[in-house]
Amino acid sequence: MNKKIVFGALTLAIVAMSCSVNEMEDINITSSEAIALNPSTAVTRASITYLSTLQSDANGFVVYAENGASPSVWNDDIKGLNNHVFANGKWNFSPKVQWPANAADYPMTFFAYYPQMPNDVITSVSATHPDVELNVTVPSDQSEQLDVLAGQNTANSKPASSVLSMNFQHILSKVFFSVSNSYKGSANTTQNAYVLAIGFNQLFNTNTYEVRTNLWGTPANTLEEYNYYNEFADLFGTSNTYTEMVFNSATQAKFFTGNTFDASYLMLLPQSPTAWNTSGNPTDVVAPSATEAYVRMWYRVEETSPANDDFIGYKSAKTHPDYAGSATETAGYEGPLYVLVGYSYNSTWIAGKGYQYDIPVPGTTGGRLLNKYYYDEQGHLTDLEVEYIDVPEVILPDDDDIHLNPIITDWDNNTNVNVIEQ
Repeated sequence: MNKKIVFGALTLAIVAMSCSVNEMEDINITSSEAIALNPSTAVTRASITYLSTLQSDANGFVVYAENGASPSVWNDDIKGLNNHVFANGKWNFSPKVQWPANAADYPMTFFAYYPQMPNDVITSVSATHPDVELNVTVPSDQSEQLDVLAGQNTANSKPASSVLSMNFQHILSKVFFSVSNSYKGSANTTQNAYVLAIGFNQLFNTNTYEVRTNLWGTPANTLEEYNYYNEFADLFGTSNTYTEMVFNSATQAKFFTGNTFDASYLMLLPQSPTAWNTSGNPTDVVAPSATEAYVRMWYRVEETSPANDDFIGYKSAKTHPDYAGSATETAGYEGPLYVLVGYSYNSTWIAGKGYQYDIPVPGTTGGRLLNKYYYDEQGHLTDLEVEYIDVPEVILPDDDDIHLNPIITDWDNNTNVNVIEQ
C-alpha cells in the first residue's frame, strides 16, 4: 500500500515505519487564502524519519506546480525553489503563496518530493516542464541510504479550508534479513548458527524516477554490493575483527533489535535483476556470473547433540586437518573458520514494499559454496580448504532447491504477511 501525505488534515494519523506503533498529532489549521500543505507520513530508512523529523527539517519538501491558465510551464511562485516548510504550528510555502482567485487558473496540480538536495541518494533533479525527474543512486553504505518520497495531486478549485490532500509514495524498496534455525527442512534446537556477514551482491544501483507518472525508468547498467550485517571486506592486517551473530532455536530472528532494528533496513532500488540461476540439474549449476544477483553469507554451525563444534566450518582453525604447516598456522590464527555461500532468491522488488528474507540455517542445503577456502573472523581468505565440496555445490548435498522466498509486507501494515511460493 502506498503511503499518503495528507495536506491539510486537522488530525494527522502517522503510521510508524515499524508498522507497530501509531502516533497521533493534532494540528490546528486556520482558514486563509494561503496554500497550506500539511503532511502526515512515516518516512523510513535505516534511520526512520517521523513527522516530527519532517517538521523540524528547515528545508521542508520541494514542490512544483502548474495551473490552468499556463499549463505548459511551472507556476512562477512554485517551481522547486519555494519549499513547503513547517513553522509556527502549520505548513506553508516560504514565502507564502495565495490560492488563485480566478477560476481560469484551475486545475492546479502539485508535484513534490522529499528530501531536498543535496543528499546521498538523489544525485540530481531534472525539472524541465512537464517532468520532474529524480536521478537516484543508492549508496552501498547503509548509513547513507535514505527513504525518498514523491507524490502529486490536483485542485480543481480552491479548497474550502485552503488545504489539499496529496498522495505521497515511498519510491524505494526496504529489505532486511532474518534467520531461522532449521536442518533438513525442520526447525532445529540442537544447532547454533554463527553468521559473520550477509548481504546482496550485484544489484542495480542507479535509475531515474518520474514524479508525474510515478514510474521508474530502466536501471543503469551499474551493479553494486549491499551488505546488511557486517561487510564482505578483508580486515587482515588490522586488529579489527567482525562480530559473529549467534542464532539458537531462532524463528525469523532479526540481526538487530529495538532502535537498532529501526536503523537496519536497506533502502534499495525497486528492480528485477537477473538472479543467479540454480535451477535444473544440480551438476549443471555454475557459480554466479558477473551480472547475476544473489545473496551471500559467511557462516558456520555447531551441533550440540551429538556434540560437534565443526558441523559446518570450524570453531577453531587448529582442528582443521590441514592446519599444521599451513600459512594460517604460520600467521598464528586459531579462531573460527567460515564458509562463503550463495543463494538464489526471488528478485523482483516493487516501490513501497518491504521484503524480509528469512535464511534457514543451514536449512536443507546449507547454501552453495562460493569459494573452496575458508574465511577467518577478519573476512580474510585462508589457505584451508572446505573438504569434499566443490564450487558451487551445496554444503549439504541432499537437496538442490536453495531459492529463498521473501515475506512481503506493505510498509504501513505488518499484519498482512504474504509468502511467495516458487
